[in-house]
This record gives sequence, structure tokens and C-alpha cells, in this order.
Amino acid sequence: MKLVCQKEVIIINNDNFFIAIASCIVIVTIISFAAFIIMPRYLFPVQTNIKINYINTKTNYLEHQESSYSKKYEVIENHMEANKASEIYVSAEPIPAMQVVPRAETNKAPEIYVVTAYDLSIQSCGKPIGHPWYGITATGYSLVGHTWYTARVIAVDPRVIPLGSKVLVEFLDDRFKQFDGIYTARDTGGAIKGNIIDIFLGDFNDNNASRKAIEFGRRQAHVTIIN
Repeated sequence: MKLVCQKEVIIINNDNFFIAIASCIVIVTIISFAAFIIMPRYLFPVQTNIKINYINTKTNYLEHQESSYSKKYEVIENHMEANKASEIYVSAEPIPAMQVVPRAETNKAPEIYVVTAYDLSIQSCGKPIGHPWYGITATGYSLVGHTWYTARVIAVDPRVIPLGSKVLVEFLDDRFKQFDGIYTARDTGGAIKGNIIDIFLGDFNDNNASRKAIEFGRRQAHVTIIN
């Protein structure tokens, strides 16, 4: 009977031992979880502060980038609105008069020239739409998409008016006073010899001569080379 009782006591003691071990493991696990998950700021203050500082720095950087992009988009939108307003102004009717410089401010006395007009048709320039040199002037300036008002270009005889010169044109006929103003000599032409200039009227996106160019005819104007 004693042996049996001793054995039972031993078995009971063994059970208690394993329960104690298991309890210790559970307690250690809970403490470890609390130490590494729940309370990192208190147990590892340096690493936590570094992580927090990194997050704050990254947040500030992203906010700065977002602010920069917003400013860029605002500038682009303002630029687009300005261009849109400019296009509306250019295409408005009636077309505003071009700037006229008083003769006292010019360098040379005005001379009477014959004035004709041209567009980008085959009749005027000899090149169809789609040609690599369509709309390209003798100075390399592209007239594609331009109107008379936006281009302000004339073809000249470079022996009389140097290419690149600013030229003041004042029509003798009051019906053509709307074309008075300052032009830039950017082009030449086979029929432009001596005291003749050819005013560009616009790109009408047509291989045939425009009615405006045909009806313009040959006019006379005071022409003064400004510079």
C-alpha cells in the first residue's frame, strides 16, 4: 500500500511540475508580447523615435511635393487661360489696329511701294499642304497656322529691304488702313523685286488661293524701314 501511495504522490507531483512549467511559459509569452508589441516606446525609445522621425520626415516631404505640384498645376492652368484669352482676342472682330510708329521715330524717310498680298496656297508659294517646306519662309520662319494679325510678315526684295528688318507700312487708300502697322521682313518671292512688298494674309489651309489674297490686288503704301 505504501508503494502505491508513494507512486501516486510522485505522479501528482510530476503533474504539478508540468503545470508549473506550462504556466511559466504562458507568463513569459505574455510578458514578451507586451514588451515587444504593446510597449515598444518604453522598452526601445531610440528605435521608436527614429521610426517616428522617419515617418514625420516622409510625411512632410510628401506634403511639400503635393504643394509643389499644386503650384505647378496652377501656373500651367493660368498659362493655358492666358493663351486661351489671347486666342480669343486675336480672333475677335473687328481686328484691332496694329501698332503704328510716328515717322519722327523712324530711321529713314518713307517711300512709296507697291503692296500685294499672299497666302500659303500653291499659287502663292508653290508648295502643297503636307510638303516638308510648306509655310516655311526664306528665313526659316513657319507661317503654318498663323493669321495676318499673329504673323505680321512681309516678303521683300532683300537688296532693298534687309531680311529681319522692322518695316512700317501706311496705306494711301483709306479702305486698307486696317493693314497699317509694323511688319517683319521674313520672306522673299520671285515676283518681289525693287520697291514691292508682299503682305502675308494668313494660312487658310487650302491649296487654292484665298479670295482675300486675290481681291487684295496691287495697292500703294508709304514704307519706312525702322531698323
